[in-house]
Amino acid sequence: MYFFVDAVHGVKMSHVQWFIHALGEDSALKYEEGEFFGRCGLRAEQQALASVQQVHGGLFRSGEEFHIGDFAYILPALEANEQHCLLLAQILQVDWECHCLHVRYWERQGIADTSTRTDTVDIARLDGKFFVRAVPAGNGWSPG
Repeated sequence: MYFFVDAVHGVKMSHVQWFIHALGEDSALKYEEGEFFGRCGLRAEQQALASVQQVHGGLFRSGEEFHIGDFAYILPALEANEQHCLLLAQILQVDWECHCLHVRYWERQGIADTSTRTDTVDIARLDGKFFVRAVPAGNGWSPG
């Protein structure tokens, strides 16, 4: 957090705040006096989160598993300085040849209507998972 010189001993010191151990490090690591280390662990963690790994029936990205049928947030394809909401989609297929997903967007058109247009998007636009729950019939709720 900051560097200082110990007034009693005249030694250069630093005050740090340690949040987590970096990927692949033993949590019982001991550091000797005067030993310095870089941001290698942070860099490794960022690379691991950005990487995409194939898992049975889907993929692993940003610390989450995604499978066919899952609902996901998709980053919109933006022009410079545009801002849009995340898109809501269901994963239909994972295509490793083009590193892309075939998705069905879920967009509200009216009170009870939804659009179900499909698209192919780069896996890099995948931004998280959400869950959908059916509303049981006869619970007193009606659209509009």
